[in-house]
Amino acid sequence: MVTRRKYSLPNCTLILEGLSEAGATRENPSVLSVLVNAECHLQGYPQPLGGGRDFLESLVRVTSRYAQEILSGVRVPPSEDSPPEIVRLAPLDNHLHRLTALTDPDGASLGGTPRHLDLTSVQLFDLVEAIDQFLEDSCALPDWSLELQPISRKEANTGQPLVQRAAPALLGVSSLAAAALVLSFLPVPKEIRRPEEPVPQSSNSEVLEGSQANAGTGEPPTPPTPAEPAATPSPVASPSEDEDKKSDEKPASTDDLPKTLDTAEEITDPTKLNTLQQFLRQQIIAKSDAKITPESDLVYRVNVGQDGSVLGYKPENQAAKDYSGDTPLTGLRYVPTEGGTATAESYGDFRVVFKPNGQPEISPWKGYSGKPSPAPEITDDAELGRLAAKTREQIYEKWTIEPIFENPLEFRVGVTEDGTIVEYSPINQPAYDYEGETPLAELRQYQESFVEKDGEIQQKPLAQFKVVFTPRGIVEISPVRGW
Repeated sequence: MVTRRKYSLPNCTLILEGLSEAGATRENPSVLSVLVNAECHLQGYPQPLGGGRDFLESLVRVTSRYAQEILSGVRVPPSEDSPPEIVRLAPLDNHLHRLTALTDPDGASLGGTPRHLDLTSVQLFDLVEAIDQFLEDSCALPDWSLELQPISRKEANTGQPLVQRAAPALLGVSSLAAAALVLSFLPVPKEIRRPEEPVPQSSNSEVLEGSQANAGTGEPPTPPTPAEPAATPSPVASPSEDEDKKSDEKPASTDDLPKTLDTAEEITDPTKLNTLQQFLRQQIIAKSDAKITPESDLVYRVNVGQDGSVLGYKPENQAAKDYSGDTPLTGLRYVPTEGGTATAESYGDFRVVFKPNGQPEISPWKGYSGKPSPAPEITDDAELGRLAAKTREQIYEKWTIEPIFENPLEFRVGVTEDGTIVEYSPINQPAYDYEGETPLAELRQYQESFVEKDGEIQQKPLAQFKVVFTPRGIVEISPVRGW
Protein backbone atom coordinates (compact mmCIF):
# COMPACT_ATOMS: atom_id res chain seq x y z
CA MET A 1 0.00 0.00 0.00
CA VAL A 2 1.43 3.34 -1.09
CA THR A 3 1.65 5.95 1.66
CA ARG A 4 2.93 9.48 1.91
CA ARG A 5 4.31 11.72 4.64
CA LYS A 6 4.54 15.50 4.40
CA TYR A 7 6.29 17.89 6.79
CA SER A 8 5.47 21.50 5.93
CA LEU A 9 7.09 24.75 7.04
CA PRO A 10 6.69 28.22 5.46
CA ASN A 11 10.01 27.97 3.58
CA CYS A 12 10.54 24.23 3.32
CA THR A 13 8.44 21.12 2.69
CA LEU A 14 9.79 17.59 3.04
CA ILE A 15 7.76 14.87 1.27
CA LEU A 16 8.38 11.13 1.67
CA GLU A 17 6.69 8.52 -0.53
CA GLY A 18 6.94 4.80 -0.08
CA LEU A 19 5.28 1.53 0.83
CA SER A 20 3.55 0.69 4.08
CA GLU A 21 3.32 -2.56 5.96
CA ALA A 22 0.91 -5.15 4.62
CA GLY A 23 -1.13 -5.24 7.83
CA ALA A 24 -2.03 -1.55 7.82
CA THR A 25 -5.75 -0.74 8.04
CA ARG A 26 -7.86 2.39 8.20
CA GLU A 27 -8.23 1.96 11.93
CA ASN A 28 -4.43 1.74 12.37
CA PRO A 29 -2.31 4.39 10.66
CA SER A 30 -0.01 3.06 7.95
CA VAL A 31 3.72 2.96 8.64
CA LEU A 32 6.04 4.05 5.83
CA SER A 33 8.59 1.24 6.05
CA VAL A 34 10.10 1.26 2.53
CA LEU A 35 11.12 4.64 1.11
CA VAL A 36 10.68 5.02 -2.65
CA ASN A 37 11.29 8.74 -3.09
CA ALA A 38 12.10 11.80 -0.98
CA GLU A 39 11.63 15.40 -2.10
CA CYS A 40 12.81 18.60 -0.42
CA HIS A 41 10.94 21.70 -1.65
CA LEU A 42 12.56 25.03 -0.75
CA GLN A 43 10.89 28.41 -1.12
CA GLY A 44 12.23 30.30 -4.14
CA TYR A 45 13.42 27.20 -6.02
CA PRO A 46 10.82 25.71 -8.40
CA GLN A 47 12.61 22.36 -8.73
CA PRO A 48 12.85 20.26 -5.56
CA LEU A 49 15.83 18.23 -4.48
CA GLY A 50 15.04 14.55 -4.64
CA GLY A 51 16.39 11.05 -4.35
CA GLY A 52 16.08 7.76 -2.56
CA ARG A 53 16.96 6.65 0.93
CA ASP A 54 20.66 7.51 0.54
CA PHE A 55 19.71 11.08 -0.34
CA LEU A 56 17.35 11.39 2.64
CA GLU A 57 19.82 9.96 5.16
CA SER A 58 22.61 12.20 3.86
CA LEU A 59 20.35 15.27 3.97
CA VAL A 60 19.38 14.53 7.57
CA ARG A 61 22.94 13.86 8.75
CA VAL A 62 24.54 16.85 7.03
CA THR A 63 21.82 19.35 7.94
CA SER A 64 21.70 18.28 11.59
CA ARG A 65 25.50 18.40 11.94
CA TYR A 66 25.72 21.80 10.19
CA ALA A 67 22.97 23.30 12.38
CA GLN A 68 24.75 22.07 15.52
CA GLU A 69 27.99 23.66 14.33
CA ILE A 70 26.23 27.00 13.82
CA LEU A 71 24.56 26.94 17.22
CA SER A 72 27.64 25.76 19.13
CA GLY A 73 30.28 27.63 17.15
CA VAL A 74 32.42 24.47 17.08
CA ARG A 75 33.47 23.09 13.70
CA VAL A 76 33.77 19.30 13.75
CA PRO A 77 35.31 17.73 10.61
CA PRO A 78 33.90 14.36 9.49
CA SER A 79 35.82 11.29 10.60
CA GLU A 80 38.20 9.60 8.19
CA ASP A 81 36.16 6.40 7.98
CA SER A 82 32.85 8.18 7.26
CA PRO A 83 31.56 7.73 3.68
CA PRO A 84 31.30 10.75 1.35
CA GLU A 85 27.97 12.54 1.58
CA ILE A 86 25.49 13.08 -1.26
CA VAL A 87 24.43 16.37 0.33
CA ARG A 88 26.82 19.08 1.50
CA LEU A 89 26.36 22.37 3.36
CA ALA A 90 28.85 25.20 3.60
CA PRO A 91 28.65 28.80 4.86
CA LEU A 92 28.75 31.79 2.49
CA ASP A 93 28.98 35.53 3.00
CA ASN A 94 25.93 37.66 3.95
CA HIS A 95 24.55 34.92 6.26
CA LEU A 96 23.86 32.52 3.39
CA HIS A 97 24.37 28.76 3.37
CA ARG A 98 25.14 26.76 0.21
CA LEU A 99 23.33 23.44 -0.06
CA THR A 100 24.92 21.19 -2.68
CA ALA A 101 23.15 18.04 -3.85
CA LEU A 102 24.83 15.19 -5.76
CA THR A 103 23.24 12.08 -7.21
CA ASP A 104 26.07 9.85 -5.93
CA PRO A 105 28.97 10.16 -3.51
CA ASP A 106 31.52 10.46 -6.35
CA GLY A 107 30.11 13.83 -7.33
CA ALA A 108 28.27 12.90 -10.53
CA SER A 109 24.89 14.57 -10.94
CA LEU A 110 22.21 15.09 -13.52
CA GLY A 111 23.68 16.99 -16.43
CA GLY A 112 27.14 16.52 -14.98
CA THR A 113 26.83 19.51 -12.63
CA PRO A 114 25.90 19.41 -8.93
CA ARG A 115 22.92 21.51 -7.88
CA HIS A 116 23.71 24.48 -5.65
CA LEU A 117 21.00 26.17 -3.58
CA ASP A 118 21.89 29.24 -1.53
CA LEU A 119 19.69 29.31 1.58
CA THR A 120 18.98 32.10 4.00
CA SER A 121 19.14 31.35 7.71
CA VAL A 122 15.33 31.27 7.81
CA GLN A 123 15.20 28.68 5.01
CA LEU A 124 17.94 26.65 6.69
CA PHE A 125 16.18 26.44 10.04
CA ASP A 126 12.84 25.63 8.38
CA LEU A 127 14.70 22.73 6.76
CA VAL A 128 16.01 21.74 10.20
CA GLU A 129 12.48 21.89 11.64
CA ALA A 130 11.07 19.75 8.80
CA ILE A 131 13.79 17.15 9.47
CA ASP A 132 12.98 17.24 13.20
CA GLN A 133 9.32 16.55 12.40
CA PHE A 134 10.38 13.57 10.29
CA LEU A 135 12.63 12.21 13.05
CA GLU A 136 9.79 12.52 15.59
CA ASP A 137 7.32 10.71 13.29
CA SER A 138 7.12 7.13 14.55
CA CYS A 139 5.21 6.09 11.40
CA ALA A 140 8.03 7.02 8.98
CA LEU A 141 11.03 4.68 8.60
CA PRO A 142 10.92 3.40 12.19
CA ASP A 143 13.97 1.20 11.52
CA TRP A 144 16.28 4.22 11.06
CA SER A 145 17.34 6.91 13.47
CA LEU A 146 19.90 9.69 13.45
CA GLU A 147 23.05 8.80 15.38
CA LEU A 148 24.60 11.80 17.10
CA GLN A 149 27.92 11.64 18.90
CA PRO A 150 29.14 14.18 21.46
CA ILE A 151 32.29 16.08 20.52
CA SER A 152 35.46 15.44 22.44
CA ARG A 153 37.03 17.95 24.81
CA LYS A 154 39.82 18.46 22.29
CA GLU A 155 37.34 19.38 19.54
CA ALA A 156 35.39 21.64 21.87
CA ASN A 157 38.51 23.62 22.82
CA THR A 158 38.42 26.87 20.88
CA GLY A 159 42.08 27.64 21.59
CA GLN A 160 41.26 30.93 23.31
CA PRO A 161 42.32 31.65 26.89
CA LEU A 162 39.58 31.59 29.50
CA VAL A 163 39.95 35.32 30.19
CA GLN A 164 39.50 36.15 26.51
CA ARG A 165 36.46 33.92 26.18
CA ALA A 166 34.90 35.38 29.33
CA ALA A 167 35.54 39.00 28.32
CA PRO A 168 32.30 39.44 26.29
CA ALA A 169 30.20 38.10 29.17
CA LEU A 170 31.92 40.35 31.71
CA LEU A 171 31.53 43.35 29.42
CA GLY A 172 27.85 42.58 29.02
CA VAL A 173 27.32 42.32 32.78
CA SER A 174 29.07 45.66 33.40
CA SER A 175 27.06 47.32 30.63
CA LEU A 176 23.85 45.99 32.16
CA ALA A 177 24.83 47.31 35.59
CA ALA A 178 25.64 50.74 34.14
CA ALA A 179 22.32 50.85 32.28
CA ALA A 180 20.45 49.86 35.46
CA LEU A 181 22.18 52.67 37.37
CA VAL A 182 21.20 55.26 34.75
CA LEU A 183 17.62 54.02 34.54
CA SER A 184 17.24 54.15 38.33
CA PHE A 185 17.30 57.97 38.15
CA LEU A 186 14.38 58.08 35.71
CA PRO A 187 10.88 58.57 37.15
CA VAL A 188 8.52 55.62 37.18
CA PRO A 189 6.01 56.05 34.31
CA LYS A 190 2.43 56.56 35.31
CA GLU A 191 -0.02 53.80 34.59
CA ILE A 192 -1.75 54.26 31.24
CA ARG A 193 -5.35 53.21 31.43
CA ARG A 194 -7.38 52.25 28.44
CA PRO A 195 -10.38 54.60 28.02
CA GLU A 196 -13.66 52.92 28.78
CA GLU A 197 -16.73 53.34 26.62
CA PRO A 198 -19.60 55.03 28.50
CA VAL A 199 -22.30 52.55 29.50
CA PRO A 200 -25.90 53.59 30.24
CA GLN A 201 -27.20 52.68 33.69
CA SER A 202 -30.33 50.70 32.89
CA SER A 203 -30.30 48.04 35.60
CA ASN A 204 -28.90 47.29 39.01
CA SER A 205 -26.46 44.80 37.51
CA GLU A 206 -24.83 47.54 35.45
CA VAL A 207 -24.42 49.78 38.49
CA LEU A 208 -22.72 46.90 40.27
CA GLU A 209 -20.46 46.38 37.27
CA GLY A 210 -19.17 49.96 37.40
CA SER A 211 -18.46 49.83 41.13
CA GLN A 212 -16.75 46.45 40.87
CA ALA A 213 -14.57 47.62 38.00
CA ASN A 214 -13.40 50.67 39.96
CA ALA A 215 -12.90 48.62 43.12
CA GLY A 216 -10.26 46.60 41.30
CA THR A 217 -8.26 49.77 40.54
CA GLY A 218 -8.65 51.42 43.93
CA GLU A 219 -10.47 54.45 42.48
CA PRO A 220 -13.86 55.77 43.57
CA PRO A 221 -16.86 54.69 41.51
CA THR A 222 -17.47 56.85 38.47
CA PRO A 223 -20.90 58.38 38.02
CA PRO A 224 -23.13 56.89 35.32
CA THR A 225 -22.62 58.42 31.89
CA PRO A 226 -25.20 58.09 29.13
CA ALA A 227 -23.92 56.22 26.08
CA GLU A 228 -23.72 58.23 22.88
CA PRO A 229 -22.84 57.12 19.35
CA ALA A 230 -19.08 56.67 19.02
CA ALA A 231 -18.88 58.58 15.73
CA THR A 232 -20.78 61.73 16.79
CA PRO A 233 -19.98 64.35 19.46
CA SER A 234 -22.08 64.40 22.62
CA PRO A 235 -24.69 67.22 22.55
CA VAL A 236 -25.28 69.44 25.56
CA ALA A 237 -28.08 67.99 27.67
CA SER A 238 -31.19 70.08 28.28
CA PRO A 239 -33.87 69.58 30.96
CA SER A 240 -36.21 68.02 28.40
CA GLU A 241 -33.46 65.69 27.25
CA ASP A 242 -32.83 64.64 30.86
CA GLU A 243 -36.46 63.55 31.10
CA ASP A 244 -36.09 61.65 27.84
CA LYS A 245 -33.01 59.89 29.21
CA LYS A 246 -34.91 58.81 32.30
CA SER A 247 -37.62 57.34 30.12
CA ASP A 248 -34.98 55.64 27.96
CA GLU A 249 -33.55 53.92 31.02
CA LYS A 250 -36.72 51.84 31.33
CA PRO A 251 -36.01 48.32 30.04
CA ALA A 252 -37.31 47.49 26.59
CA SER A 253 -39.06 44.19 25.99
CA THR A 254 -36.59 42.95 23.38
CA ASP A 255 -33.37 44.95 23.53
CA ASP A 256 -32.48 44.90 27.21
CA LEU A 257 -30.87 42.67 29.79
CA PRO A 258 -33.26 40.74 32.08
CA LYS A 259 -33.55 42.26 35.55
CA THR A 260 -33.96 38.77 36.99
CA LEU A 261 -30.19 38.33 36.56
CA ASP A 262 -29.58 40.86 39.34
CA THR A 263 -29.79 37.97 41.81
CA ALA A 264 -28.04 35.39 39.59
CA GLU A 265 -24.36 34.55 39.90
CA GLU A 266 -22.12 35.92 37.17
CA ILE A 267 -19.77 33.33 35.67
CA THR A 268 -16.13 34.41 35.98
CA ASP A 269 -14.34 31.07 35.59
CA PRO A 270 -12.13 31.50 32.46
CA THR A 271 -12.74 27.97 31.15
CA LYS A 272 -16.54 28.17 31.51
CA LEU A 273 -16.56 31.65 29.97
CA ASN A 274 -14.49 30.41 27.02
CA THR A 275 -16.88 27.49 26.46
CA LEU A 276 -19.92 29.80 26.48
CA GLN A 277 -18.07 32.22 24.19
CA GLN A 278 -17.38 29.50 21.61
CA PHE A 279 -20.95 28.21 21.88
CA LEU A 280 -22.37 31.71 21.38
CA ARG A 281 -20.11 32.24 18.36
CA GLN A 282 -21.32 29.05 16.74
CA GLN A 283 -24.97 29.94 17.40
CA ILE A 284 -24.49 33.37 15.80
CA ILE A 285 -22.70 31.96 12.74
CA ALA A 286 -25.36 29.27 12.31
CA LYS A 287 -28.10 31.95 12.37
CA SER A 288 -26.30 34.26 9.94
CA ASP A 289 -28.27 33.31 6.84
CA ALA A 290 -28.04 36.82 5.36
CA LYS A 291 -24.94 38.74 6.33
CA ILE A 292 -25.53 42.29 7.46
CA THR A 293 -23.12 44.92 6.14
CA PRO A 294 -23.17 47.91 8.50
CA GLU A 295 -20.93 50.90 7.88
CA SER A 296 -19.55 50.78 11.44
CA ASP A 297 -19.26 48.29 14.31
CA LEU A 298 -22.46 47.11 15.98
CA VAL A 299 -21.72 46.65 19.69
CA TYR A 300 -24.05 44.61 21.92
CA ARG A 301 -23.91 43.44 25.50
CA VAL A 302 -25.25 39.87 25.67
CA ASN A 303 -26.12 37.71 28.69
CA VAL A 304 -25.85 33.94 28.18
CA GLY A 305 -27.11 31.37 30.69
CA GLN A 306 -25.01 28.45 31.88
CA ASP A 307 -26.94 26.22 29.46
CA GLY A 308 -26.00 28.42 26.47
CA SER A 309 -29.35 30.22 26.14
CA VAL A 310 -29.24 33.89 25.12
CA LEU A 311 -31.18 35.49 27.98
CA GLY A 312 -31.03 39.06 26.72
CA TYR A 313 -28.99 41.63 24.86
CA LYS A 314 -28.62 45.39 24.76
CA PRO A 315 -27.31 47.72 22.03
CA GLU A 316 -24.32 49.75 23.21
CA ASN A 317 -24.05 52.28 20.36
CA GLN A 318 -26.41 54.00 17.94
CA ALA A 319 -25.50 51.77 15.00
CA ALA A 320 -26.37 48.70 17.10
CA LYS A 321 -29.78 50.22 17.87
CA ASP A 322 -30.42 50.88 14.18
CA TYR A 323 -29.63 47.26 13.21
CA SER A 324 -31.04 45.66 16.36
CA GLY A 325 -33.74 43.68 14.56
CA ASP A 326 -31.44 42.53 11.75
CA THR A 327 -28.79 40.65 13.72
CA PRO A 328 -28.87 36.92 14.57
CA LEU A 329 -29.34 37.87 18.23
CA THR A 330 -33.04 38.47 17.58
CA GLY A 331 -33.61 34.83 16.67
CA LEU A 332 -31.39 33.50 19.44
CA ARG A 333 -33.04 35.27 22.38
CA TYR A 334 -34.67 32.70 24.65
CA VAL A 335 -38.31 33.33 25.57
CA PRO A 336 -39.96 30.96 28.12
CA THR A 337 -42.97 29.09 26.75
CA GLU A 338 -45.03 30.08 29.79
CA GLY A 339 -44.21 33.74 29.20
CA GLY A 340 -42.40 36.18 31.43
CA THR A 341 -38.67 36.79 31.58
CA ALA A 342 -35.87 34.26 31.17
CA THR A 343 -34.09 33.25 34.37
CA ALA A 344 -30.84 31.44 35.11
CA GLU A 345 -28.82 30.32 38.12
CA SER A 346 -25.68 31.78 36.55
CA TYR A 347 -24.83 33.68 33.40
CA GLY A 348 -21.92 34.92 31.32
CA ASP A 349 -21.64 38.57 30.31
CA PHE A 350 -20.29 39.08 26.77
CA ARG A 351 -19.47 41.82 24.30
CA VAL A 352 -20.58 40.96 20.76
CA VAL A 353 -19.39 43.15 17.88
CA PHE A 354 -20.67 42.71 14.32
CA LYS A 355 -17.98 44.09 12.03
CA PRO A 356 -18.66 45.78 8.67
CA ASN A 357 -17.26 42.66 6.97
CA GLY A 358 -20.04 40.60 8.55
CA GLN A 359 -17.81 38.68 10.96
CA PRO A 360 -18.73 38.63 14.68
CA GLU A 361 -16.18 39.29 17.40
CA ILE A 362 -17.07 37.91 20.84
CA SER A 363 -15.28 38.39 24.15
CA PRO A 364 -16.20 38.46 27.86
CA TRP A 365 -17.54 41.89 28.84
CA LYS A 366 -14.99 42.22 31.64
CA GLY A 367 -12.29 40.13 30.02
CA TYR A 368 -10.75 36.93 31.37
CA SER A 369 -9.52 36.74 34.95
CA GLY A 370 -7.03 34.05 33.93
CA LYS A 371 -6.05 31.69 31.13
CA PRO A 372 -8.78 29.22 30.08
CA SER A 373 -7.91 25.54 30.25
CA PRO A 374 -7.36 23.94 26.83
CA ALA A 375 -10.35 22.20 25.26
CA PRO A 376 -10.43 18.40 25.64
CA GLU A 377 -8.54 16.75 22.78
CA ILE A 378 -8.42 13.24 21.32
CA THR A 379 -4.77 12.10 21.29
CA ASP A 380 -4.88 8.29 21.04
CA ASP A 381 -2.98 7.26 17.87
CA ALA A 382 -5.37 4.45 16.93
CA GLU A 383 -8.38 6.74 17.37
CA LEU A 384 -6.67 9.48 15.36
CA GLY A 385 -6.01 7.02 12.54
CA ARG A 386 -9.65 5.94 12.47
CA LEU A 387 -10.95 9.52 12.50
CA ALA A 388 -8.44 10.62 9.84
CA ALA A 389 -9.70 7.88 7.51
CA LYS A 390 -13.34 8.82 8.18
CA THR A 391 -12.64 12.51 7.61
CA ARG A 392 -10.87 11.79 4.32
CA GLU A 393 -13.79 9.65 3.18
CA GLN A 394 -16.32 12.43 3.93
CA ILE A 395 -14.26 15.03 2.09
CA TYR A 396 -13.75 12.88 -1.02
CA GLU A 397 -17.48 12.14 -1.12
CA LYS A 398 -18.36 15.86 -1.22
CA TRP A 399 -15.36 17.23 -3.13
CA THR A 400 -16.49 16.62 -6.70
CA ILE A 401 -15.25 19.76 -8.50
CA GLU A 402 -11.96 20.04 -10.38
CA PRO A 403 -9.37 22.09 -8.43
CA ILE A 404 -8.69 25.52 -9.93
CA PHE A 405 -6.04 26.62 -7.42
CA GLU A 406 -2.30 26.28 -8.02
CA ASN A 407 -1.03 26.04 -4.44
CA PRO A 408 -2.06 23.65 -1.64
CA LEU A 409 -4.88 24.78 0.67
CA GLU A 410 -4.07 24.08 4.33
CA PHE A 411 -6.79 23.97 7.00
CA ARG A 412 -7.02 23.05 10.67
CA VAL A 413 -10.07 20.82 11.15
CA GLY A 414 -11.72 19.69 14.40
CA VAL A 415 -13.53 16.32 14.42
CA THR A 416 -15.63 14.72 17.17
CA GLU A 417 -15.18 11.12 18.27
CA ASP A 418 -18.02 10.03 15.97
CA GLY A 419 -16.29 11.61 12.94
CA THR A 420 -18.37 14.79 12.64
CA ILE A 421 -16.50 17.85 11.34
CA VAL A 422 -17.48 20.66 13.70
CA GLU A 423 -14.90 23.37 13.04
CA TYR A 424 -12.23 24.43 10.60
CA SER A 425 -9.99 27.41 9.98
CA PRO A 426 -7.62 28.28 7.10
CA ILE A 427 -3.89 28.12 7.84
CA ASN A 428 -2.26 29.65 4.75
CA GLN A 429 -3.33 32.46 2.41
CA PRO A 430 -4.43 30.21 -0.50
CA ALA A 431 -6.84 28.49 1.91
CA TYR A 432 -8.43 31.87 2.69
CA ASP A 433 -8.65 32.71 -1.02
CA TYR A 434 -10.17 29.39 -2.17
CA GLU A 435 -12.10 28.30 0.92
CA GLY A 436 -15.28 28.09 -1.15
CA GLU A 437 -13.67 25.50 -3.44
CA THR A 438 -13.63 22.97 -0.59
CA PRO A 439 -16.59 21.06 0.93
CA LEU A 440 -15.63 21.95 4.52
CA ALA A 441 -18.40 24.54 4.96
CA GLU A 442 -20.96 21.97 3.79
CA LEU A 443 -19.60 19.27 6.10
CA ARG A 444 -19.22 21.44 9.18
CA GLN A 445 -21.87 20.96 11.90
CA TYR A 446 -21.34 23.56 14.61
CA GLN A 447 -23.98 22.27 16.98
CA GLU A 448 -22.32 18.86 17.35
CA SER A 449 -19.22 20.21 19.11
CA PHE A 450 -21.04 20.87 22.40
CA VAL A 451 -23.12 18.81 24.79
CA GLU A 452 -25.35 19.87 27.69
CA LYS A 453 -24.44 18.06 30.90
CA ASP A 454 -25.91 18.78 34.33
CA GLY A 455 -27.51 21.95 32.99
CA GLU A 456 -24.22 23.35 31.62
CA ILE A 457 -22.75 23.56 28.14
CA GLN A 458 -19.53 21.56 27.76
CA GLN A 459 -17.21 21.03 24.81
CA LYS A 460 -16.82 17.56 23.33
CA PRO A 461 -13.28 16.16 22.91
CA LEU A 462 -12.01 16.89 19.40
CA ALA A 463 -9.32 15.43 17.18
CA GLN A 464 -7.35 18.25 15.54
CA PHE A 465 -6.15 17.54 11.99
CA LYS A 466 -4.19 19.41 9.37
CA VAL A 467 -6.07 18.91 6.09
CA VAL A 468 -4.33 19.82 2.83
CA PHE A 469 -6.17 20.08 -0.50
CA THR A 470 -3.60 19.70 -3.30
CA PRO A 471 -3.96 21.03 -6.87
CA ARG A 472 -3.83 17.40 -8.05
CA GLY A 473 -7.10 16.65 -6.26
CA ILE A 474 -5.49 14.70 -3.40
CA VAL A 475 -6.47 15.26 0.24
CA GLU A 476 -3.68 14.87 2.80
CA ILE A 477 -4.65 14.49 6.47
CA SER A 478 -2.38 14.30 9.49
CA PRO A 479 -2.77 15.13 13.20
CA VAL A 480 -1.76 18.68 14.06
CA ARG A 481 0.61 17.35 16.72
CA GLY A 482 1.92 14.53 14.54
CA TRP A 483 1.49 10.79 14.87
